[in-house]
Amino acid sequence: MLAFLHFCSLRQVAICHFLNTTRVRRSKAVLHYQLSALLDITNICCPGGDLNTSVASDAHRREWLQAIACLIETSGEEQTAVVKRVLRFIIIGLLASCTLEIGSLGNAEGSEKVLVLQSVMIPPYEAVVQGFRSVCCNEPIERLAVHEQEPSDLLKHVRNSRPSLILAIGLEALRKAQDVKEIPVVYCMVLTSPSHPLGNGINITGVSMNVPQEKQLGMFIDALPEVKRIGIVYSAGHTGRFAESACMAAKGKNITVVRKEVESSKEVAPAMEAMKGSIDAFWMLPDMTLINEVTVEYMLSFSMENHIPLLTFSNMYVEQGALMSIGVDTEDIGAQAGEMAKKILSGSAVKNVPPVEARKAVSHINLTVAKKLGVTLEKDVVNRSVIVH
Repeated sequence: MLAFLHFCSLRQVAICHFLNTTRVRRSKAVLHYQLSALLDITNICCPGGDLNTSVASDAHRREWLQAIACLIETSGEEQTAVVKRVLRFIIIGLLASCTLEIGSLGNAEGSEKVLVLQSVMIPPYEAVVQGFRSVCCNEPIERLAVHEQEPSDLLKHVRNSRPSLILAIGLEALRKAQDVKEIPVVYCMVLTSPSHPLGNGINITGVSMNVPQEKQLGMFIDALPEVKRIGIVYSAGHTGRFAESACMAAKGKNITVVRKEVESSKEVAPAMEAMKGSIDAFWMLPDMTLINEVTVEYMLSFSMENHIPLLTFSNMYVEQGALMSIGVDTEDIGAQAGEMAKKILSGSAVKNVPPVEARKAVSHINLTVAKKLGVTLEKDVVNRSVIVH
């Protein structure tokens, strides 16, 4: 009976010491601990066991074991083989009773967090994180820049840390996250094709940075109501669906879309030359197979020489000489991603949280260019836009 009471007392003290020392939070995670780690722990109770040698590679694990080592030391040097055996059972009992996700030794929080993977650390992505935090303010967040990690190290870190959810910001981050099949992934700041989102219905969903063509066209026409003919150049394999969506959106607004299909960037200039006299504005689509330094320079020159407003998808081109751009509100995209993440973390299946497009658009206008082109923009649109020059 005394031996049993001694066991219960030791076990209770050990658990309290363990929880107070490591500040571990209980989680719903399933216990999965490698056999080799368990052997390391039980060997601590044996004479000659070297605590520092077996656990020096992991600070959290070393702290955990030091708590047990302190308990062993308080038993005195004359502890019997029976007490040592009891201590082994205490350790195993701790593993079972605390329901810890010890498979992630470097993360005491276990799965109770969101892992943010960013393609790069740039201001627009920081705004996304800010928007995400505004919705998921109670979720601990860990952040990693993909370009700073070796692919194998990144994947290993993701699987070891076992987050509840991954927020992938940017295309490169999403590509890395796609290798993880067992953790929900919410992406954002990725351009997708209309009706062809990147969600797989299993563990990936997200927010496209594409503003619907109907919304873009509506904002363009609100600014330039006299425009009735808009030209576009596209490649079937990359922006064919964008072109189709633009044409569908134009039908309901009494707008004619003059479109030219090309196969390479070298064909962009001839295609635009053929549109002279038949368009009132030109709409640059986000086709990275056609958009490069040479074609952008040509489009800007074409716009000025022919007094044809250039409408685009990025304020970067407005700063270079395009008249107007329709882009996304990056902070709001982060909030959208946060709302999706919150549903998933609350128990909704990923397949029940389908991919969506950006709900909020931001327009940028270059008033200096408007003056040079001789066009007059609607005042209410100007007041709602970001003025570049």
